[in-house]
Amino acid sequence: MRAFDHQIMGIFHSLAYPIPWSPPGVSLLAARRMWASTRGAEAVVGILDTGIDYNHPDLKSNILDGASFIDEEPDYMDRNGHGTHVAGTIAAHGRILGVAPSARMLVVKVLDRHGSGTYQGITAGLKYVREWKGPQGQRVNVVNMSLGGPEPDKGMYDEIIRTINSGILIVCAAGNEGDGS
Repeated sequence: MRAFDHQIMGIFHSLAYPIPWSPPGVSLLAARRMWASTRGAEAVVGILDTGIDYNHPDLKSNILDGASFIDEEPDYMDRNGHGTHVAGTIAAHGRILGVAPSARMLVVKVLDRHGSGTYQGITAGLKYVREWKGPQGQRVNVVNMSLGGPEPDKGMYDEIIRTINSGILIVCAAGNEGDGS
């Protein structure tokens, strides 16, 4: 327990100083060494998740656009926290720095406030990413999907293949529950 307390206090003290800081997970990926050659300025990352807190001071300047595919939540504001956490890890640019702090984000809300969604919503979100064009002609380069489901879905699989074939890299979570064996 003592080591854990020390880590928490280290994070707290790092945030108390006015200089930007990257969390241990970002440092673990050796992001700081990459920053000498790139901070992700040319990247547009589509984040399919619970949305993003678009008022967050470390994220708002990197958000290009967004859409929600949740009928009950037509705004892409994150009411769960997971999507904001993922976005911060990827592209926070402020007091906290993400892996690619200059990357831009396209927010695609496909999970609701409880972290649930449908295969149809995820598929529609992927299609939106694939077809999206920014105000200055930007296109998504990478999609992050930190989500999973219990069964395969042919429609979603087909859209994943179309998205990859359009030149977009897709990064997916490995899952938290396993296959039950």
